[in-house]
Amino acid sequence: MKINVLRLSFQFVALVLLQVLVLNKILLFGYATPMIYPLFILSLPVNMPRWLELLLAFLMGLLIDLFSNTGGMHAFSLVLLAFARPVILIFMAPKEGYDPGEIPSLYRQGLAWFSVYATLALFIHHLSFYVLEVFSLSYTSYILGRTLASVLFSFLLMLLIEVIFFINPKQARL
Repeated sequence: MKINVLRLSFQFVALVLLQVLVLNKILLFGYATPMIYPLFILSLPVNMPRWLELLLAFLMGLLIDLFSNTGGMHAFSLVLLAFARPVILIFMAPKEGYDPGEIPSLYRQGLAWFSVYATLALFIHHLSFYVLEVFSLSYTSYILGRTLASVLFSFLLMLLIEVIFFINPKQARL
């Protein structure tokens, strides 16, 4: 259990710092902003208590909001993702179900499963973020364009992080 807490703590801090110090300053083609901090929520154990998952999402989003001066947009979007995550996991559950304490990842579930899981989750997160940013549905094409571009950019960075830091090349299922 201490190893999981230590791993989660390190991942929490590393993703917040990476987002705030590096990724918030990137605007690809003036349109796409990578947001990879949802990877923390996506890689929580499947049997984590719901209240703890929501609390961690709120704390991470609040920290990023404080450093980014975004007034709660990151906190709202991440809590919404944490709220939707169990539904996504049920929708994506393998026939044999999940093992207790299993951590969803590219390494465990494979590229196809992880791609759908991460893309769906990122779409929920990014869409809510950009709707809050504009706060008007009259800019629907702008919201959808930024959402899709940022989801693609964020997913590719998440995939890179998963491959570099979390995958075991001898046992990977791609």
